[in-house]
Amino acid sequence: MLSVCAAIVLIVGITSFMMMRSGSKQFAVAIIPLGFVPLAHFIGEMAVSLIDASATPLETILMRVGLDLIALVGSCLLLGFFARRFEKKGIRRVFLISCGMFDIVLAIALIMDVVKPFIESNLVY
Repeated sequence: MLSVCAAIVLIVGITSFMMMRSGSKQFAVAIIPLGFVPLAHFIGEMAVSLIDASATPLETILMRVGLDLIALVGSCLLLGFFARRFEKKGIRRVFLISCGMFDIVLAIALIMDVVKPFIESNLVY
């Protein structure tokens, strides 16, 4: 999932840059929070590899999931903050729903990817 997260961050960055160049500065800044969740997941994966071996697998999973959830909350708060700048209520509503759902679905997928191996290895049949 690291390559997926890196690709999402890159696409959000390029899209924001292209919107900025075309004169849509309001939209360019507003979509930047979409890169927070994948960036936090990417950083969390890298940080876990730097942690010494004394940490248990559960501790590393909790750190990665916690970082993903903190990024999700921060991203949604910033999306709400930037949505207030849109004058039309319809644009604001569509922006919040589409970007919020993107962040939530992405966070769920990333968290499930982290937790799934731990759950599978600890199941008793």
